[in-house]
Amino acid sequence: MKKFRMLYFIFFFGLLDECKVLGAETNEPASSNVCTNTECQDFASMIRQFMNPKVDPCDNFYQFACGNYTQNAVIPKDEGFINRDSFIEEKVKNQLKISIEEGIQTNEPRFITLAKNLYNGCMNTSAIEENGLKTVLDEFKELGGWPVLEEDSWKEEKFDWKNTTYAMGKLGYGTNYLFDFKPSVDLLNSSRLVLTIDQPALSIGREYLIEGFNNKIVNAYYNFTVEIAVLCGANLTRAEEELKESLEFEIKLAKISVSDEDRSDSTAFYNPMNVRELSKQYPSILWKEYFNSILQPIVIDDEELIIVTVLDYFKEFEKLIKNTRSKRVLANYLLCRALQEDVDLLTNAFRNSKMKLSTIVNGPVERQVQWKECLDMVSSELEFIIGALYVRKYFSPESKKKAEELAVDIEQQFKAMLQEIDWMDEDTRKLALDKLASIKNFIGYPKELTDEKKLDEFFQKLEVNPNNYIKAAGNISIFWSQYYFGQLRQSVNKADWKTHSDVTVVEAFYLVEENSVLFPAANLQDIYFHKDRPQYMNYALTGFIVGHEITHGFDAVGSQYDKNGEPKNWWTPDTEKKFLEKADCIIKQYGNYIAKEVDLKVNGTSTQEENIGDNGGMRLSYLAYQNWVERNGPEPTLPGLSYSPSQLFWISSASMWCKKQTPEYLKDYITYDPHSPPEFRVIGTNSNRPEFTKDFHCPPGSAMNPDKKCSIW
Repeated sequence: MKKFRMLYFIFFFGLLDECKVLGAETNEPASSNVCTNTECQDFASMIRQFMNPKVDPCDNFYQFACGNYTQNAVIPKDEGFINRDSFIEEKVKNQLKISIEEGIQTNEPRFITLAKNLYNGCMNTSAIEENGLKTVLDEFKELGGWPVLEEDSWKEEKFDWKNTTYAMGKLGYGTNYLFDFKPSVDLLNSSRLVLTIDQPALSIGREYLIEGFNNKIVNAYYNFTVEIAVLCGANLTRAEEELKESLEFEIKLAKISVSDEDRSDSTAFYNPMNVRELSKQYPSILWKEYFNSILQPIVIDDEELIIVTVLDYFKEFEKLIKNTRSKRVLANYLLCRALQEDVDLLTNAFRNSKMKLSTIVNGPVERQVQWKECLDMVSSELEFIIGALYVRKYFSPESKKKAEELAVDIEQQFKAMLQEIDWMDEDTRKLALDKLASIKNFIGYPKELTDEKKLDEFFQKLEVNPNNYIKAAGNISIFWSQYYFGQLRQSVNKADWKTHSDVTVVEAFYLVEENSVLFPAANLQDIYFHKDRPQYMNYALTGFIVGHEITHGFDAVGSQYDKNGEPKNWWTPDTEKKFLEKADCIIKQYGNYIAKEVDLKVNGTSTQEENIGDNGGMRLSYLAYQNWVERNGPEPTLPGLSYSPSQLFWISSASMWCKKQTPEYLKDYITYDPHSPPEFRVIGTNSNRPEFTKDFHCPPGSAMNPDKKCSIW
């Protein structure tokens, strides 16, 4: 599939008046020791700009820590929000821009030249304007034509959706518009890959589509499809008529699909059967022929294991295909979806049309400058190469080592916590301790990213012609498709460097199938981590994130996977019962939060795992830091901030959530994101911690010190 991940990040906010920050009494001894190095001065300056000291921290700690930021930050015109991660992403982009815009050297590794060729092809806007659309339309001719363009010359009798899907895959387009088909890790044997069929990836959110044309985003999407069809040469009236029918077909696909919330139990969607059984259960498709046509040169037989995720979807899909008698509707749908993959690779007119749709979904936005769009493209398609460019020039091996030591410290604190919690029985506790000891940490970057020979060998079959951007993107898509399907007969290597090489993202992950924590290099800088500053900042930020990710291995989902990442429920019924009782407290707590800007309640059920992770990560990082102080002694405070180190821990942690967003973005976030909005991540987590209320002396019954607190870890 041709991909283009639009990562719109930029950071800008106006100068703020220096504010006088008042401290609070603390039980910690007064200290005249102040950290005055550059790192401390910069961090203190940021905190002073972010916080509103006029707000009582016991009334609303988010507004206390972030009030000036939410008031004064300026959301970029090409984005729906702004936060500190935006600044870090911008910094990383500028660093990568310098590297990738260096002229091609005769002696440089070939893999670097590939990335520069793709970037240069994207930057060659005159060639894109001249040849881009022609290339796409020529490819559509190979696919039998797009009916909305062909008018009455399109030959319905020659169309078969299966043959068109095969042909689309050979050109680098997606093959997942009617249903998804891919190799995935076997839920019952994570050492191998199996073929999986699933419901399709839809063009826009399922919840929007099932509302039909009554939904404004569905209408905006419809107008977008009509506009890009007209840009391709379609008659407006014909495009309006035919693409309405194709969108109505996609709405039917959405209605027979299952929501993400209903898919939380992975075992319920593990339905293995061989190809012979699959063909009997869903006979309208010649499955062996379908699979072999896409998988070439890999060949499967009737005994090949297939995992069917949503049984009812395929049952209803057969009915829908049978009742959709117009092949024209199907062809219009497939090629309209294919064109959307190319929109970001085409002329300004196409990109501007997509931007109008984004404005309705996310609020007023403007397009990024060309170099950012091109860098995003290269980062998405050739992330190994981008990661190699970054770590060679901009990442310190010493930072990697220090962060690895901090991660071990957090794990030790979690070990102590596991030994103390009262809701886990002894049999489960033993297995939990074994699982914790088996966690693999991937901090910073894999060493293979510094191995030029290995990277050149991996990309030896890829060709990227900078003079034809569309073809270059198609070649890359085909390359990755062949690579991933080619892994089907290989044993799964859970420590494979290729699955841990997306190191320029400012985000961390827990990979449940590996029982591993991934903390990329780009995340170990700026507010998150620095070796030359007080540890309360590193523990409050990087420590919190590591703790958050670790807890995912021990929540309702993590309980379904053992220490090796194999699917196995290792909790006893009694432990599960007690956990769910405690989780219900979290569900109700967050479910009562209302985002006043859009008058929407947080979904306490769909966000519970992340909320539990936040609460666990906060306690872990705070206690781990206090243990560090016991071993190493008290730390200096920050210049211009009359707060104790423990208070600065909480303030530092809250600073990562300071965020300003458009109402449209916030509404979409609450509807689809598994995380709570940042304000409630701070309020919910801190109000549950007795350590917070002690450090800020919050009176009982105050907003940040409620009588009822929720706690799992």
